[in-house]
Amino acid sequence: MSVTIADIAREAGVSPSTVSRVLNGKGRLAESTRQRVLKTAQALGYQTDTTGGIVGILYTRRLRVLIADPFYGAIMESAEETFRRWDHRVFFSTLSDPEYDAKHLFKNFHYAGLLLVGGDIPSELVRRLQEIPVPLVLVDNEMPELGVDALVIANDQGARAATNHLIELGHKNICYIGGPISHPSLYQRQQGFLAAMAAANLPVKEGWVFTDPTLEFGAQLGFAGFKSIIANTGVSPNSAATAPAAPTAVVCANDHVALGVLQACAELGLRVPEDIAVVGFDDIPTRFGPPLTTVRVHTPQMGCMAAQRLYELITGTNNHPIKIEVSTQLVVRASTAALQR
Repeated sequence: MSVTIADIAREAGVSPSTVSRVLNGKGRLAESTRQRVLKTAQALGYQTDTTGGIVGILYTRRLRVLIADPFYGAIMESAEETFRRWDHRVFFSTLSDPEYDAKHLFKNFHYAGLLLVGGDIPSELVRRLQEIPVPLVLVDNEMPELGVDALVIANDQGARAATNHLIELGHKNICYIGGPISHPSLYQRQQGFLAAMAAANLPVKEGWVFTDPTLEFGAQLGFAGFKSIIANTGVSPNSAATAPAAPTAVVCANDHVALGVLQACAELGLRVPEDIAVVGFDDIPTRFGPPLTTVRVHTPQMGCMAAQRLYELITGTNNHPIKIEVSTQLVVRASTAALQR
């Protein structure tokens, strides 16, 4: 049975966080305490990883179903490959309760550092992990109030580019279908859409920014959201293609949402892009409908950059908290065209 940090702490009469700081070489501790912990670890036969160390990639239970998703899957795969080049082993783990996770995360492994992936990582967990302390990097999330390193997407920039593309094509009646604004990325994308519309002096009609936390974020939300917007305009589906009150374009919070919009259009008899132009976000592979105009997020580079930043923290190369923002790129395909009515 392997010796854990908790075993060393119990034997040395110190807290697990003290043991973690000694083994990580972090924080200011009395030399007598440091020596006692190191001697106890040696006496118990504590083995550090024979390679460069162990890195944890953590995400919430909600995100667990997205591991096979091209977006987060690409980030995690790239991060893992990068750490392997530095001889670090990578363990993936789901999170449930901040207090439980903080107490038990280090029960079986001595993590050199942690990547916390996704916008719904609890801030309370981050606070508890900072107390240990252990090097942390947030991915697709940020908590500036905690001073923790973050790697984020230029979501506002991407949403503005998507919306401006539609405006340049002559569209004025543009709606937006998003996701829970508690997720920083989704909130920023929504704000980018609104800012682009305001800059062009185009009003956003009531109900044309659709979010519903009761629906699964993805194709279900896109399908239901677009049908709801059409229904609320008072326009019959049969005349939605020509009615002045109907939307002529829609910006979607991600490509899964856009896929649901395409499905709704097919059911309503609307042609894409002749009757409705559709823009997604993330640039993941889609097979339904015309090739999707979208905002590309360079996910493999994100994984590599997140790993690089965490490695700097682990090795002490640069310990000043920083935020890295990854630019986006508008990719124009066949789901958008100039306004025809």
